[in-house]
Amino acid sequence: MTFMNTAESAGGVERHASWTELFFDLVVVAGVLQLSHLLHEGPTAADLALYVLLYLAFWIAWVCFTVYGNVEGDRARTPGLLLAMLGLAVMVAAVPGIRGTRHHLAFVAAYVFLRWLSSRFWRRGRVVMDWPVAQMGLGVLPWIVSLWVDAPARYWLWALGIGFDLLAILVDAGSHMLRGAQEWAGRLVRRNGDRGRLPVIEAAYADVPHLMERLSLYVIIVLGEGVIQITSVAADTSWDVHLAGAAVGSFALLSGLWSMSLLYGFGGIPKTGRRDLPVRLALSLHCLTTGALASVAAGLGLAIAHPHDPAGSGVRWLLCAGLMVYFGVSVVSSVVSGARWQDVLGWALPCLLLLSALGVFARHLGVGWLIWALATAVGWQLVFAPGKRGGLLERASA
Repeated sequence: MTFMNTAESAGGVERHASWTELFFDLVVVAGVLQLSHLLHEGPTAADLALYVLLYLAFWIAWVCFTVYGNVEGDRARTPGLLLAMLGLAVMVAAVPGIRGTRHHLAFVAAYVFLRWLSSRFWRRGRVVMDWPVAQMGLGVLPWIVSLWVDAPARYWLWALGIGFDLLAILVDAGSHMLRGAQEWAGRLVRRNGDRGRLPVIEAAYADVPHLMERLSLYVIIVLGEGVIQITSVAADTSWDVHLAGAAVGSFALLSGLWSMSLLYGFGGIPKTGRRDLPVRLALSLHCLTTGALASVAAGLGLAIAHPHDPAGSGVRWLLCAGLMVYFGVSVVSSVVSGARWQDVLGWALPCLLLLSALGVFARHLGVGWLIWALATAVGWQLVFAPGKRGGLLERASA
């Protein structure tokens, strides 16, 4: 039995996102914008829960093909990626009517198809260590069953499927799959007794710098959607000093979040630790941070629509909770990576306390003042961040 470990970059040459990958990422533009519409009616707790479910499904499907292109490089099948792009587009198009029409059937069918397609790309005997979900089908089964189930039970089945996939990441399913493949190859050799043709078991790892670039581009797309929402809403709102203050504050907030991503990686996490997180966990954190940023972008669009009034509880908590998740990920990942928790709390705790206070007590605070308070929290993160420059995936290893 032969065991292989795929190199991160062929020939040691640094890779960048290809034209095909950039074209593939265009579907994220439509996806983030369409999913944000789920939060435009309040939002209620039910709206937010459905948004989280659909965002996770969309993101998981996107990552399956992103990791495939990352590992395979020039060997990636362009027709397959274009077909995956079409499937993601179907998921996006099904979002607006997913509650009251039969659009949920198209969403589920497209998601199941994409998960099947992503698993077919990998050769037999090759194990994707950093994203084992691409080769696992257990999380898809509840989605298939949901085709014959009405809401709200349907949504619980979707949550169950997503839960299976997230659990596979946390328990390092890639290592278990690799051991299983090695045991299978060993049994095959012993059964056939033919040692002239030994099966090859290949462990496929991500090209980390290239993957970091793809994930960072995703963050830029999400922040860009925030700018689009602000400008689109402002164009249909009466222009006065209240709108100007809220709009400029929103731009300052998004610019601050962009600066954190530029300086500290896609998660806005300063390089304070002594060790790096596994790629599979870093991918999970990317899901949390981008989902939180997308909710903040949607909240800004809702707030700009009513610049003269205090932010409603739904919009206020959408903005505050989104940033709390973003900052919370920074705290947890920094501590796990070996940073001094005293330094991390001194950097993040004031911001978390401010956001909590705004969510609870700022019911009478004007939209513009609320947005500038949020921008101040991001500014604190930039000015007082401990550690040196560096992204979360800068030296990540499996």
